[in-house]
Amino acid sequence: MNALAARRWALIVAPVAAGTLTIVGVIADPAPGAEGRELVEAYASDPDALNFKSLGYHFAYTIWLAAALGIVGLVRRRGSWLANVAGLLAILGISSIPGFLVSDFIDSAMGRLVGINETVRVGEAVEEQWGLAVMAVPGFAGLLLALPLAAIAAWRAALLSWWGPASVIAGMAAFIGFDATLAGNVLLTIAFAIFAAALTRIDPAVWQSPVTVSATRAASP
Repeated sequence: MNALAARRWALIVAPVAAGTLTIVGVIADPAPGAEGRELVEAYASDPDALNFKSLGYHFAYTIWLAAALGIVGLVRRRGSWLANVAGLLAILGISSIPGFLVSDFIDSAMGRLVGINETVRVGEAVEEQWGLAVMAVPGFAGLLLALPLAAIAAWRAALLSWWGPASVIAGMAAFIGFDATLAGNVLLTIAFAIFAAALTRIDPAVWQSPVTVSATRAASP
């Protein structure tokens, strides 16, 4: 397998891997859907489960935003501006959302070392900082919109059939609608697997860079 083939298959597998890791995250989560004091108590009392939960979601988010960037790189004509927007959102998401999961480890450690009440107070004080919202809002927008917009851009470029972006949109709707529960994450993974199947139908020649294609044509008799 050459480097371009490896890159192609990495992108095809990425959505399925991301979805699967969200399932790992939600299964390991010691307090799915909890907030505030209940969340801190659960994280402090079960740090091992918290580690699996946070790592699962961290790499899930990283991989699915990286997948969006990979798709953006394939769109070179029609749909290019939409792909540019998707790429910007992916960068905003990948630079923010995976890193926010570090707060899980901090809550867990502080809950054990300094107490639940103090940990909750610190968390509330952190949330009052306006800079956090400046990071979080575009970050979450990137997480939710980058891959759907990249898929739509690829459809506009005639790289994907309509059911490719439709599957991504359906998966994101399930993820949001079921509030990252096990049911929502399973539906997300199924939808991402359908999207991966759509990616396999892209002509392998598309994965070659314009420079490579031009050089190949120039070398032809």
